[in-house]
Amino acid sequence: MKAIETKYKGYRFRSRLEARWAMFFDAIGFPWEYEPEGFELSDGTRYLPDFRLFGHIWYEIKPETVTEDPKVKTFNHDSFDHSTLEVFQEFCTLLSGDPLHWLKNHWICSQCGHLDMGADWNCEGPQTREVYCFYCDSHQGENDPVRNVSAIPTEMEKGNLQYWGLDAKRFLNWQSWIRDEALVVRGARFEFGEKG
Repeated sequence: MKAIETKYKGYRFRSRLEARWAMFFDAIGFPWEYEPEGFELSDGTRYLPDFRLFGHIWYEIKPETVTEDPKVKTFNHDSFDHSTLEVFQEFCTLLSGDPLHWLKNHWICSQCGHLDMGADWNCEGPQTREVYCFYCDSHQGENDPVRNVSAIPTEMEKGNLQYWGLDAKRFLNWQSWIRDEALVVRGARFEFGEKG
């Protein structure tokens, strides 16, 4: 079955699913670019990731039935030097399904904007005061008054970098809000391919 090209904000998306993700990024205030740069991968194939967020975070959008993509795998393999473990560029994350479907098993970091596996978060039980994001740890996150989430330096360390804990209550409230936004986006209609 062929995807329906869809216009949104002056872009012609290859599918309505991609347009829904763009609407979702707008709804939660995440700056995005659509197909801003292509790459020639180490195996000779060419790859054009769907989205770049915050100028450096890459995402590929696929239907919920697609959970692996060979181009994403090769892109991620090529993203760092395996001999020195030096990272050349941000990895690409595969987002399967629409935002609401994807959020059933994943978190979005309110601090750095990464959409990644729920396993990257440490959130244990109702008494938890903090959650941790691998990427904020790596990037030394800061307080974000716009999203009303406070980062709390903790005593735990990973290598030479300090963990940044996000206040769990505010974080979980924010996650609830973004799920509400994802529900609104799922119900959006693109009449005649012109707008959401």
